[in-house]
Amino acid sequence: MKTTGNSTTAILTAAMILLASTVALGQHNAEVQFQLPSEILLGERLSIRLSGMPPKAIVRIEAARITGKTPKLHHAAITVQADANGVVDLSKQAPMPSTDSSYSGIEPLGLLWSMKPTANADAAVEKPEQDLVTFTAGIEQQGSFVEAAKYEINLQSCLPDVEECAFGNQQDFEGTFLMMRPTDKPLPVIITLGGSEGGDMSARRTAPGLASRGFAVVGFPYYSPAYYPEEAQFPSLPQAFQEIPLERLEALVKLIDEHPQLDGSRIGLHGVSKGAEYVLASSSKLDRFQAVAAIVPSDVIWEGWGTNRKTSSFSYQGEALPFVPYKGMQEAIKQLQQGKPASIRIPQDAGRAANPDTVPAARIRVENIKAPLMIVGGDKDRTWDSGGMCRNIVATRKSAGLSTQAWISEDAGHYLSGHAYNPMPNQRANASLRTKTYPAMLEFFKGHLLAD
Repeated sequence: MKTTGNSTTAILTAAMILLASTVALGQHNAEVQFQLPSEILLGERLSIRLSGMPPKAIVRIEAARITGKTPKLHHAAITVQADANGVVDLSKQAPMPSTDSSYSGIEPLGLLWSMKPTANADAAVEKPEQDLVTFTAGIEQQGSFVEAAKYEINLQSCLPDVEECAFGNQQDFEGTFLMMRPTDKPLPVIITLGGSEGGDMSARRTAPGLASRGFAVVGFPYYSPAYYPEEAQFPSLPQAFQEIPLERLEALVKLIDEHPQLDGSRIGLHGVSKGAEYVLASSSKLDRFQAVAAIVPSDVIWEGWGTNRKTSSFSYQGEALPFVPYKGMQEAIKQLQQGKPASIRIPQDAGRAANPDTVPAARIRVENIKAPLMIVGGDKDRTWDSGGMCRNIVATRKSAGLSTQAWISEDAGHYLSGHAYNPMPNQRANASLRTKTYPAMLEFFKGHLLAD
């Protein structure tokens, strides 16, 4: 077989890399390898671990992934020192200081959430059939890094046998859907609600992961605004966030009770932002839930919006619930519409401070929630004070002798729903908290809904 000059060079280069790797390992006679699963569901706890290196070796680990709505190549890298046994474990070790690492500190999923588009990311990239992350490790040799190991892991957002169908009468429950795996016995149910964005976007982000883990998931849109220039996703749902009836959730529970593949004795609630306000208010009135997770919740019912009428966000049995009014919300919204920076937390904090007499009546009676409760909040939340309101919830329930699984970060903001596998390099505190809270939420629901 004839060998071209370029092929000969390639063979020699490969041989030199192999030789360099062997020299780097010295007398250890060990194979450098990543200790990772070949595939994993997004959100599972993951320890990025590498073994077989010389003790105290300096190692460069890189991660590459094609991802995003418009597929682009993303990349992250760190420089880290192996321990005395030649092991790197990113759940225990931080990148070396004063290096061009993509993140600092101990962050088990840092190589995933710190990814940024590469310099040529604007070039057309074809999305692969599998969502792959490629990890590469190089050992430092005379000022450069020699590749010693390479590994691919397939990230799964949903198991392939998860099925979806509409749930309930779509005239009464437009947009409500059911996701679940095939089953020969009734499954426990998690009802998931999104926030003020409306529609089913949030529920569709949440449902596949929960359905893949053995739950039947009911996505429950309850509000569908027509933000200019778009039309309402579900025209039959309220387009103004005013007096949203909590009893619709009670009607949904009745449908679950009647469904032969759903176990109405094991129902969990999951809500985000205004959806968290909804699930707390509902579960304080309806004792049908075995586990409630409220992500960036409120401890009170707030004023609604969408018309010139000043009223509550929610109603129950035909009556508007007491609420805390805003102060200056229209001005904040106008700034946002003009593309100017604004925090809608400010008019909420101002409204609460100016109307302290409204708080006692508007307070959600979380002491009436007998189900186990998990909450997540951040003190730097610019949408509303989820951190402070989480602390209020904990204090109220503690006074009533009820425990609460609370995750509250001084540095995190509002976007705390979901896992930390996807790129979010400018949201370090959020990503760090989500690394912990998403697996904790899975364990929370499994412990209270799947356990025999």
